Amino acid sequence: MNAKKILPILLMVIFATLLAACLGGGDVDAEQVAVVVSLTQTAAALDAEPPAGGDDIPPAEIGTITGKAHLQGPPTPAMTVYAVDNATGEWFSVDTPDSDLAAPFTLEVKPGTYVLFAHPAGIGYSLDGSGLSPVTVVAGQTISDIVVSPPSQSDCGSMFGIPASPDGLHAEILGPSAECIAGIGQDYVPLNPEDCTGLGTAISQKLNLTAEMDTAAEFEDFINSKNGTGCKLTVSTTGQFASDLEYLNGPVEALLQERGWQENQAYAAGGAGGYATAYQKDNALCLLVVSVGPVEGSCPSDQPFFECMNSLSPEQRLYTLVLNCAQGN
Repeated sequence: MNAKKILPILLMVIFATLLAACLGGGDVDAEQVAVVVSLTQTAAALDAEPPAGGDDIPPAEIGTITGKAHLQGPPTPAMTVYAVDNATGEWFSVDTPDSDLAAPFTLEVKPGTYVLFAHPAGIGYSLDGSGLSPVTVVAGQTISDIVVSPPSQSDCGSMFGIPASPDGLHAEILGPSAECIAGIGQDYVPLNPEDCTGLGTAISQKLNLTAEMDTAAEFEDFINSKNGTGCKLTVSTTGQFASDLEYLNGPVEALLQERGWQENQAYAAGGAGGYATAYQKDNALCLLVVSVGPVEGSCPSDQPFFECMNSLSPEQRLYTLVLNCAQGN
């Protein structure tokens, strides 16, 4: 029995004794003694029942995460290391002081799966340097040697972002865009979304037709034997509106030239069903292909192309322009 529990009992006994003395004028008879005993037993009974959450209830089982946090090189500034269970929303944190070396930390957490990161340093625990790695902790287990460090770097900058702190003190640190990540290891990547959308809108207005957009189309620079992904714009119409290939090609080539693109004749090619060329601007390249063919199902599959085309009505002739643009990575 500790001191906090003894004190109320002693006070109860003293009070009972004084009460008995007052009632009897100083002489304590059997009835008065019984009162003292009863009050004393009541106090002891109260002590025997531990309160909810008291010292006699065992603490919830916990797990432990230990490790160190550091930047690219010493010293390591003061920071807060967070462990966040994204499934439950539970989070725990610990402050680390500035250090001439890596800063050690210990986090006691509930069982769960956590990501670890630190603010304001903008660092996190990652096994591959390209994203935060989960750490699973069970009750009574200690997970050691967790290193919270800076993300790997690439042409896209930091390879992963850092979530906002759950206490609301620090904002999210954004990672690289999906477009930039997709271009790693490629010779070409799509035009910036704004440039691609701008070209698509201008072509649609110029031709009074809808330009369909694919921002992750395969791109092949066959002259230089390079490839990657591009922003592809496609416009189609039938012979009911277009009389020939120039109906689509002329306005689009004029538009590109107005915007500073220059034709590169090295990419020029032609055949029975259309022709191709390319336009360049700075380190960007647009491959332009204009073609005509039968609307699907208009000709037998074994019919020669010219014979097929000569038999078609204007509504059965499909004119298509494809502009696939990318920039050197």
